Amino acid sequence: MNLPLMVTVIAWVGAALAFLGLLRWDKKKWPAVTGFVIGAVTAVAAVFVVVLSAVLSRALTRQIRELLQAIRQVRAGAYSHRADVRGHDEIAQIGHEFNSLTDRLQKTEESRRRFVSNASHELKTPLATMKILLENLIYQPDMPQELR
Repeated sequence: MNLPLMVTVIAWVGAALAFLGLLRWDKKKWPAVTGFVIGAVTAVAAVFVVVLSAVLSRALTRQIRELLQAIRQVRAGAYSHRADVRGHDEIAQIGHEFNSLTDRLQKTEESRRRFVSNASHELKTPLATMKILLENLIYQPDMPQELR
């Protein structure tokens, strides 16, 4: 059963009970009944406000918690992780911007890895060639001893 339906049912039951109570009361006790009804309505309204604020704050903090979890995962190196964005509010806009940022970060990281791999390969080839040439020079029979 969802919360709005429960609150509506409670409000209608409270109103019905208050109305039945009014029918049974003597006209002389009308001021007491009026005070009771106002108090009952105030109590129901207070409970409704508390429940509604708890539900709304829980929904808002859930989005923030999910976004914070996504930020922590990206900080740990999971650049492919994206925040699950729902809605069109400010938190959702932050989530979209975060996802855009992680897209760019992932592309930059992939580019950096390719560069390091290519640079490493390009540097290994000349170094290996130089090593072979130097070894050949060192082991020449007519090479002076001081140059070895």
